[in-house]
Amino acid sequence: MRNEILIGNSSNIDGQTDLELHNKNYKIIVENKIYAADQPQQLQRYWRKLNETTNIPANNKVLIYLTPTGKEPDKQSLGDEQQRVEVEKHLVLLSYRAHLSNIFHKIANELLHEKTAISLAEILLQYSGLVARL
Repeated sequence: MRNEILIGNSSNIDGQTDLELHNKNYKIIVENKIYAADQPQQLQRYWRKLNETTNIPANNKVLIYLTPTGKEPDKQSLGDEQQRVEVEKHLVLLSYRAHLSNIFHKIANELLHEKTAISLAEILLQYSGLVARL
């Protein structure tokens, strides 16, 4: 897992992903949008970065667009019509309110039963409540 990853070389920076998760079988890029506008062709550039990894099948490459409400990205962020079709095939819309809040809450409830993880559970419960209000 890596966060805040620059795309391109030092003389030609083509954006910065918020979070990358990968192993030998999957690669996921997360674009975390909280109160910020989409940049022109932003998700299209991130999709291009996903495709730089040639040893992972295309159906195991995912671009997650995470927002407070799960809203769709601006069309201009997806590139031209041909690029947009490719990006949208692998784009997953997630929301803090509907998805992450519930996930964190479920994990926290399981951790409450483990004595060594109670403080982590309390943090997750508080964070779950916070993202539910975004």
